[in-house]
Amino acid sequence: MATTTTTVPSAGPVAGLRSFLSRLREGDEIARMITFLFAASVVLVTLLLVFVLWQGSVLPRHKFGFDFFRTSVWDPIFEQFGALPFIYGTLVTSAVSLFVAVPLGIGAAILTLSNSSSICWPPFPASSTVSSASSSWCP
Repeated sequence: MATTTTTVPSAGPVAGLRSFLSRLREGDEIARMITFLFAASVVLVTLLLVFVLWQGSVLPRHKFGFDFFRTSVWDPIFEQFGALPFIYGTLVTSAVSLFVAVPLGIGAAILTLSNSSSICWPPFPASSTVSSASSSWCP
């Protein structure tokens, strides 16, 4: 059994550039690039912030160590510092606020959705065929 190979010449970089330019004209590629740049800048700023904070905390880390996070003593006279009560308070406050805010937010979203007559739900018909069931769907 003989097999034959057929080589197809590639379109080269010119076709790729034309495709990119056509997508660029439509606006999708521009929006994608802007979104990517902003997302990358958020990640970059976060990494730089962590780096600067890590560098700035060299002396306190060497002097107090990581016991700073595990102890609750705060005595400036004897230079004993512990942040456990502050960390615990922050976590409890955040948990209580989430416990209150999440049900209220979900309830507000459900109320808005149920009282709005201009919102089409589902956002697209279940099938592409036109039937009596999909006639109530607003375009």
